[in-house]
Amino acid sequence: MTYRIGPDLIEIYDEPQGPFCPVCGNELDWEDCDACGGEGEFDWETLQFDDPLWYQPGDTEPCGPCHGAGGWWWCPDAANHPPAPRVLPPQEAANEEEYGQAPHPRYR
Repeated sequence: MTYRIGPDLIEIYDEPQGPFCPVCGNELDWEDCDACGGEGEFDWETLQFDDPLWYQPGDTEPCGPCHGAGGWWWCPDAANHPPAPRVLPPQEAANEEEYGQAPHPRYR
């Protein structure tokens, strides 16, 4: 489909462009990280408030929550996905096999 609006052409795609959810196949949406505002890193102006003696102009640090990506892909239908199976670390799996019970929930 193509619509003419003003002097420019705007194309509207009927088919999803991707990426797609590996669980349900829906098209994923990009969500900007709230901590860094979608930048993926913190610049000197932001870092100087944490420790003005440690950071100098031009210094940057990657964002912790998004690991420097600036955000993440999420499935709009994620609430309806089946729960993922819990995978125990090797030590907890060994304890469960040996003693017949999982470790205390606090240590999971």
